[in-house]
Amino acid sequence: FTLLLERGDLAAVDREKGRFRSWLLTALRHYEQNQDERDRADKRGGGRPALSFDWEDAEERYHREPVATDDPEREFERVWALQLLGRAFERLREDYAARGKLSLFEGLKDELTPGAEPTPRAELAARVGLREGALKVALHRMRSRYGDALRAEVRDTVADESEVDAELGELFEALAATR
Repeated sequence: FTLLLERGDLAAVDREKGRFRSWLLTALRHYEQNQDERDRADKRGGGRPALSFDWEDAEERYHREPVATDDPEREFERVWALQLLGRAFERLREDYAARGKLSLFEGLKDELTPGAEPTPRAELAARVGLREGALKVALHRMRSRYGDALRAEVRDTVADESEVDAELGELFEALAATR
C-alpha cells in the first residue's frame, strides 16, 4: 500500500473504469508478480524508512483466521465481505447508542450472528427487560436496521446506486463459499 501511495497510483483510479476492489486486487496481483525483482533492487530497504507494525494484534488476528485452503482471490473476497459486515455491525451499534438504546443493542446483538445458538425468547426478553411480543418487534427492527446498515456500507463502495444489489449478491456469494 505504501508503494501505491508513493507512486501516486491511486490518482489513476476512475469509478467509470470499474470497482475499486477489482482495481486493488489487480494491483495486488501485479505486486506479487514483481516482488522478486523489487526485493533484489531494494535490498535492505532501499533507503525507505522502517514501518512499525502491531505484531501482537496481527498475531492474535492470524490465530482467529481459519486456514485458507482456497485460492487467494476467494480469500480476498471473503475478508472483504467480513469487513463490510463488521463495519455495518459497528454502524448499527452507533445508531443504537445515538438513540440511547445501547443496552438493548448489547442484549440482542448475539441474535444477529448466523449459526449461533438462539437464546430462548423468554430468557432473552427477561434479560433485556421486554415482553416477548415487544422482543419480537425489537429483533425484527434490529435485523432490518442491520440490513440497512449493510446496504449503506455497500453503497459507499460502489459508483452508482444501481450496483448495490449486485455487490450484495457478490458479498453473500463470498460468505457462502466459506461454509
